[in-house]
Amino acid sequence: MLYLLYDDHCGLCCQLKQWLMKQKLAVPLCLVRWDSDQARQMFPTIVTSRTAAELTVISNAGEVWLNEKAWLMVFHALVRYQTIARKLATPALLPFARQAFLTLSHNRHILSSWLRLSSEPAVAERLKRIKVPGCELPLEAQRVRRQASK
Repeated sequence: MLYLLYDDHCGLCCQLKQWLMKQKLAVPLCLVRWDSDQARQMFPTIVTSRTAAELTVISNAGEVWLNEKAWLMVFHALVRYQTIARKLATPALLPFARQAFLTLSHNRHILSSWLRLSSEPAVAERLKRIKVPGCELPLEAQRVRRQASK
């Protein structure tokens, strides 16, 4: 089992979470919000010693991978991406994987904005602002209801 700590305040991270949940897994993958009570209870030393900007994957044996190595572990957990993960983990390609991860990671909020990807809290806040109209019965239904209650 692998645990992926993700930033639910990042639209790109939330979109990637949705994508990951649709993938066929070779290794069970549990996605946990970085700033959740669950993350603090399960991984107190990791959550307090790291930031949400660092992608973090933790095995059920307690192994911890950060940043590009965390992404490689996530790819390894996905059936369709295991070969890519192995190739990117080679000494020749690992620097490329690191650069690609750093570029994406440092620009994730800008990318979220450009792609109009909303974070989970932003979506929840927008949903709270939607006014739901009350259910009004047509006049005939109100008359029938009054007669039935007599």
